[in-house]
Amino acid sequence: MKIVKMTATFGTLNRQTLELKPGLNVIESGNESGKTTWCAFIRAMLYGVRTDERSRAGSTPDKKRYLPWSGAGMEGTMTVLHGGEEYELVRLTRQGLLGECEATRAGTAEPVPELSGRSPGDLLIGASEDVFRRSAFISHTAMRVDNSSELEKRISELVSSGEENFSYEEAHERIQKLKKRVRNARGGGEIPEADREAEKLGDELRAIEEASESSVRSEQERLGLISAAEKMEKYIVEKERWDKKLGMRRLSAARAMETIKAKELESARAALNEGGRAVTEGKVALARDAIDAAEEYKRRAEERAEELREAPAPEETRKNAPVFGFIAAGLGVVMAVAGAVMKNIPLLAGAAVVIAAGLAAALTGIKKNKERAELSRAAASRYETASAEAERELGAAVERRDKLLEELGCSPEEGEELLQKVRNAEKEADAAARTAASLAYLECYDPDIESAEEPEGTPANRELLERTRGRIAELEMQEARLGGERAHLGDPAVIATKLEAVNERRAELLDFEDCLMTADAALDEAAREMQSRFAPIVGARAAELLGQMTGGRYAAVSFDRGMAFKTRLEGDPVARDSAFLSEGTADQMYLAVRLAICRLVLGGDEPCPIILDDALACFDDERAGQAMALLADIAKTRQVILFTCRARDAELAAKYDEKI
Repeated sequence: MKIVKMTATFGTLNRQTLELKPGLNVIESGNESGKTTWCAFIRAMLYGVRTDERSRAGSTPDKKRYLPWSGAGMEGTMTVLHGGEEYELVRLTRQGLLGECEATRAGTAEPVPELSGRSPGDLLIGASEDVFRRSAFISHTAMRVDNSSELEKRISELVSSGEENFSYEEAHERIQKLKKRVRNARGGGEIPEADREAEKLGDELRAIEEASESSVRSEQERLGLISAAEKMEKYIVEKERWDKKLGMRRLSAARAMETIKAKELESARAALNEGGRAVTEGKVALARDAIDAAEEYKRRAEERAEELREAPAPEETRKNAPVFGFIAAGLGVVMAVAGAVMKNIPLLAGAAVVIAAGLAAALTGIKKNKERAELSRAAASRYETASAEAERELGAAVERRDKLLEELGCSPEEGEELLQKVRNAEKEADAAARTAASLAYLECYDPDIESAEEPEGTPANRELLERTRGRIAELEMQEARLGGERAHLGDPAVIATKLEAVNERRAELLDFEDCLMTADAALDEAAREMQSRFAPIVGARAAELLGQMTGGRYAAVSFDRGMAFKTRLEGDPVARDSAFLSEGTADQMYLAVRLAICRLVLGGDEPCPIILDDALACFDDERAGQAMALLADIAKTRQVILFTCRARDAELAAKYDEKI
């Protein structure tokens, strides 16, 4: 295929036209003149503008990058020569972008359906856009060659069975997707899901089993408690009847005792009037008081008699009272005689004083003796009177005592004893009555109560029975809850069937995973085999082309399955990675590789054009000349279109123009 003419409203191009010739075409123009835009336009006319591309960091999709600057919609025409005939490809604007391709034979309106549609380049180029981009479409900004499933398929078609149906990258990607679908590093995938589902179903079965076991235990405990409650109730009923029987006996005994104590009280009260006695609390008290009064009067009479016996005699008082006065007067007389004899005046004066004092004392004593005698006689008279009064009072008290004792009919001690017996009997009768009244609640009107017997078995009471019934109710609620849980969890048979199915699916997935591992290993082996077959072909051709561009300086080009290229200097045993090459040499290596791939995958009787966008930008003059010679040589069999901003390239191309 060859491009004859193009007209474009595309990006900076506004209805501009470019005519091309067979062989080598070098379009030289300055920056921002639309060189890259023409390259993009060629690709867009052949394969269309992708509408699904999204903006990325450092990259703008063609649908935005090449919107016409004039504000019009994208559109364009391209005249191509293919199979000896000219065709006109037309793309009109559709929603601002290039629409579907409409192909006609040049100079006619006759449509060409096989070239119409979205991607006529598939037929004209003989490969997909992906292969075209990595081979015949060479841009300075994207010189490196990376791998793709389409390119692999194309190479596989040419170096193996001839069927364009194998791509290591595509198959490897599909296997990796299947492996991730089966199991991925984040814990997802069908196998982990099956594991989780199996674990969940297992947990549900265990929960149902635990709920069933708990329900069985609960039911067993409940039935045991029901039996125990029935025995408790029977025991309690029998015990209550037995207690009522014992209560009736206690009540009967209390009432019998009440009767006995009432009779004892009646007997004690009767003893107070027995034999003509009239014993009362008052009479006993009066009799006791009378006895005490008699005793008191007796004591007083004895005291008066004793006082009377101890009173002094009056005559003794008269004899002894003035003796000391007369003795003093006699002593004064003696002193007076002595003074007269001695003619002692002071002594005489003293004797006179003593005599006077003695006589005065004697007279006073005599007087006092008389007074005492009178007092003694008066006291004796009073003592006698008091003694006589005491004797009379004693007689009256004894008489009153004897009369009260005669009325009482017994001694106060005996009366008090009889009264104490009555008091004791009253207390006992009252206590017996209160006891009988307090036990009245034990009254039982069951005629068969006497048939009650003492219960046998484990003792129980109402409180224990109620606690047992409460526990039974709790167990009933627990069983209902467990039943609800089992119903909510589902049928264990259904869950077991699901678990079995999940385990079977899991086993199948594990087998499938093993198959994927085996397939991946086999794919790696096949890819290595493919690499070993086509890499030498491409490497040898690329080395040949690189040698032409570098004057034989580089003798070999090699690459791995990931399209990591290396080259080796002539005479150097070690191949160098592209990272160790200068930018120009690296571009030369990649240009050689692309041209080699293009020759391999886009050859044939009518090869497609090679489009170069400033591909020689980093070449020095010498290597640019060698590269131009190579392109001119290629242009002998296929169209070469080089867009450049360097006059040097156009001048170099002019040297080979006549030779093409």
